Amino acid sequence: MVSLPEQLRKMLKVKEVRVDGSRGCATFVIEFDPEMLDIYGYIHGSVISILNIIGAEVAARLSIRGEEILIVVNSVLNFIKQPEVFGDLEVESCVVTRTDRLVLVSTIIRCGEIDIGRGSVLFVTERIE
Repeated sequence: MVSLPEQLRKMLKVKEVRVDGSRGCATFVIEFDPEMLDIYGYIHGSVISILNIIGAEVAARLSIRGEEILIVVNSVLNFIKQPEVFGDLEVESCVVTRTDRLVLVSTIIRCGEIDIGRGSVLFVTERIE
C-alpha cells in the first residue's frame, strides 16, 4: 500500500493516513506545531507548499504502473485563507487525470473547517528499465 515513508511521517508528525485507491485519493492529518508559524503568526507558506507536493505524490503513486517513477513537472498552489484558530492540518489529494505519461493531482489543505490552500501538481511518468 502507498503511504508516507516512516521518517517523513515522524518529521511531519503525521497522526493519520487514509488511502482510497478506488477514488485515487490519499488523505493525511498532521499535528499542528507552533513552529509552523511565521513571524506574523500565520502558517508559513513553505509548510503549505510542501504539503501540496507530498500529498500529490502519495495520491499519484496510486496510479503507478509496473516500474514507473514520478517526476514533478509543475506545481501550483493558491493560498486561500489563514485560520483564525489553529489545529491539525488535513491534506487531501486526488488524482484528477491519468494519461499514458501524465498524472494530474488536485490537493486541498485544511485547518479545521477552513480551506487554507488548494493546489495541483502535474507529474510525468518514466519507466525504469
